[in-house]
Amino acid sequence: LYKIVGTNRLDINSIHHQAVKRIADGLRAVAHTDDGICEAIESVHYPILGVQWHPEHLSGVGGDASAAVDNPHLNIFRWLIGEAKVFNRAKSIHGRAFVVDSHCDTPMFFHYPEVNIVDNVPQWVDPADFDVDDEEPLLYEIKVDAHKMRQGRVDAVFMVAYIPQNTPEGEAYTKAEGLLTKIVSQARAADDKVEVVSTIKDLERCKRVGKPAIVLGIENGYALGETIDNIDKFYRMGVRYITLCHNGDNQLCDSAMKTVDTHNGLSDFGRKAIERMNSLGVMVDVSHAGEKTFWDTIELSTKPIIASHSCCKALCRHPRNLTDDQIRALAAKGGVLQICLYKYFLSDKGTADITDAVRHIMHVVDLVGADYVGIGSDFDGGGGIGGCEAENEIINITKALVREGLADEQIINILGGNFLRVLNSQS
Repeated sequence: LYKIVGTNRLDINSIHHQAVKRIADGLRAVAHTDDGICEAIESVHYPILGVQWHPEHLSGVGGDASAAVDNPHLNIFRWLIGEAKVFNRAKSIHGRAFVVDSHCDTPMFFHYPEVNIVDNVPQWVDPADFDVDDEEPLLYEIKVDAHKMRQGRVDAVFMVAYIPQNTPEGEAYTKAEGLLTKIVSQARAADDKVEVVSTIKDLERCKRVGKPAIVLGIENGYALGETIDNIDKFYRMGVRYITLCHNGDNQLCDSAMKTVDTHNGLSDFGRKAIERMNSLGVMVDVSHAGEKTFWDTIELSTKPIIASHSCCKALCRHPRNLTDDQIRALAAKGGVLQICLYKYFLSDKGTADITDAVRHIMHVVDLVGADYVGIGSDFDGGGGIGGCEAENEIINITKALVREGLADEQIINILGGNFLRVLNSQS
């Protein structure tokens, strides 16, 4: 409020108070009368204000209209007009862009009968789904569905079959196959409200008719077992990227987390897997991969690669994030870094909001340009930050990028153009 009005004091009607009695979660008190009454509140993460003001203060001082130029009350309305213009431009950009969220873990909740791919409400879920050591159920609302995609003006989401590294040996392939089948069956039961697709042509068709699109991915190459031909089977099911590993080394490579340097980078099987993925047109995803694995992959892959949900180590020292040298190499390869909306990857403080996500996006833009960065939310897998908690709020990132001064075409590329370029390059 202070930044908007340009003063630390506003005139109000002292005869009566239209005061705020109790501040709701997500809001803060930002102005008080001399006797301590709260007269203004604002959202912590959103452009929302509640301010006591009076029309007699809008026309200037003593009837002098020229004094209204710097009138702090009028500045509130100027701010509202500015916000409306930003939102209007963001909507226009989304209309011209193909907006892609490259990573969500929603399918791991599909075992709940009430969870669906179209629309969801809060419900009680098992804390174990979040690796939380608690016996009491958690009230949670699924962050990605067709309804939220429409609200956020998101055209396509990559839904992954996430396979934990502790999945019993021999069961990983079956588990991945089951999750992928569940995604497809959910979409088929959705009465044409959403569609699972696997080609650029079908993505473009869904965009034209306004239908949210889902593309399949696999998080953790552990799902392949010891059979390289399983990549072909997953490709035929519609899988268009495979994340080489998750937290912990697997049969393909060493991880960035819980690693014991099993292979010193890629294993022989991992190298064969990348060669097969390149030949089929399956994108290689290095999110979660250890640094030596990353460099081995950069050297080996004949196609551009992706980091489907990672951030910048220069801004947050988490071992999952990429160094500037890695980002430069990824860009030189023609790949893309999809910024993850997970607080522990965005900030060393362990708390983050949309401004932190935009800092990471702009870091990549400043480092290698706007053609090598995008958004991979990790919604329903830990992703979600103040200002962008779910798929319906992705457009808030667009608004923030508008405020950063980026050109429309740069934002269009960040929102999905860059990722689709890499997808298209695999064929």
